[in-house]
Amino acid sequence: MKIIEGKFAGTQIQYKEQKGTRISSEKVRKAVFDVLKNITNLSGLKAVDLFCGTGMYGLEALSRGAVSVYFVDDNKKVIEQLKKNIIKIFDDFEDYCEVLSIGFEKFVKSSGERFDLVFADPPYYNFDFNKFNEIYKILEKDGIFVLEYSSRMDIGDFLNLRKISDKTYGDAKVTIFQRT
Repeated sequence: MKIIEGKFAGTQIQYKEQKGTRISSEKVRKAVFDVLKNITNLSGLKAVDLFCGTGMYGLEALSRGAVSVYFVDDNKKVIEQLKKNIIKIFDDFEDYCEVLSIGFEKFVKSSGERFDLVFADPPYYNFDFNKFNEIYKILEKDGIFVLEYSSRMDIGDFLNLRKISDKTYGDAKVTIFQRT
């Protein structure tokens, strides 16, 4: 696994498969960032990577100019590996990254922060997408919400968000919303 583009392009990321996790493919990540290029300039944005796992969405955003990324996951083993990878990339990672071992709902309720860009890649199955009805609360006005999920799932609509892109890549589907 590697970072695709930007300042850290080509950087290899170590990842040990964890039960219940799934890696976003390079093809899907590239497609997501190609769409984002047409929507917003990543330079200077604050982002959060929910259900971060390997942290590839957040790391890719940092490589392409985001000023900070919060990485959020409730799996402690995943968080430990992510911290090791971040330390290898950034000498001063505390200036760019916040790595939190916390569930996404608790993060959304307690954050107090607003982000320009939110990535979410929740479990593909047995996930209640209605839980994202509160996601707008951590998005800046006109902020972008990128959701990757199984193409077999119906996610519905979310409060205060409008769909701006919807693409399928095999079993992965990515819908991009903007806060209204």
